[in-house]
Amino acid sequence: MILRLPPYAIPFPDEILHGRSPGKAIREIVTEHIEELPANSVLPLDFEGVRFVDYSFSDEFVAKLVKRIAGGDLVGKFVVLYHLSDLVRENIQAALTLRQLVAVHQRTNGDVELLGRVNEETLDTFNLARTKGKLTARDLSIDGNLSITASSNRLSRLTDMGIMARVSNIPVEAGGRQYVFSAII
Repeated sequence: MILRLPPYAIPFPDEILHGRSPGKAIREIVTEHIEELPANSVLPLDFEGVRFVDYSFSDEFVAKLVKRIAGGDLVGKFVVLYHLSDLVRENIQAALTLRQLVAVHQRTNGDVELLGRVNEETLDTFNLARTKGKLTARDLSIDGNLSITASSNRLSRLTDMGIMARVSNIPVEAGGRQYVFSAII
């Protein structure tokens, strides 16, 4: 089961954020908070009131945080970006794309999008998981016309990206177990 937490008010010092040093300082504060969370926690990072972030700040804070999640340093911990203005979104998008990372952005109207380097199969699989609520490799193989192996690999890849979580495993009639995945939002 995924624990979706209330938005975390990041202690930004200003509404215009620039440079690597402030980005690193904020990333360290947020990382300490994330490390204390229980497994399978999704923390919305609230950017309310931030009008602008430059590329350096975006890279140092958001991209490096997402890289730690995707790299397995923060196992079972996930983030969603929240309250991004268009200018903030644009520089975060650029930083994630250059580092070949993906993050989830929830708009204030509730719409969800993936930022960063997103291909069609990633987007389709993420959206299918959001629509179904939970997804197994078998579900994806049927809906996506894929082999079980290809489906399993794709779900593992999206989990490694930090945009889906492995929430449980269930027995299979023929013996063995299969994992159940869920989009983090």
